[in-house]
Amino acid sequence: LSIEGTIWLKIVRGSFDAIMFAEFVNGLLKNMNPYPGKNSVLVMDNCCIHQSELIWEMVKAW
Repeated sequence: LSIEGTIWLKIVRGSFDAIMFAEFVNGLLKNMNPYPGKNSVLVMDNCCIHQSELIWEMVKAW
């Protein structure tokens, strides 16, 4: 979400696992801009699927 609306969305039945979250983050990053541009900040809490090495590598590579 941003001040102006939704940037990327994925609806699933049931719960997310790390692989599904990685697919979501991949789509999200493709729709974000480099910092300090508009829609350039990604905020995650300490949920275990947010802490996976795969997610961190994707974000660092972006």
